[in-house]
Parts: sequence; C-alpha cells; structure tokens
Amino acid sequence: MTWHELVVKWPRCAAKKLQDSFYINLGIGLPILVTNHMPPEIEVWL
Repeated sequence: MTWHELVVKWPRCAAKKLQDSFYINLGIGLPILVTNHMPPEIEVWL
C-alpha cells in the first residue's frame, strides 16, 4: 500500500460506509482523516 492509498483512499472509502447516527471509534492518527471525507449531512458520534 502506498502512502497515497493510506492517507487518501482508505479514509475516503471508510467515510462512504458511514451512515447517519452511527457511533464510531476512529482512534487518533490516520483514522481521524475519515472525518475529512464525510458528507456534511451525515451526523456521527465519535
């Protein structure tokens, strides 16, 4: 896995799987990048 896949593609893919009102534990570091790709209409609990 390249750095680009790790930093951009993985969080984008993970964000697509989130649904409104999900409870998620993203941890810190790379997982928090998922929030950068979430649609604004989706509300999740971190």
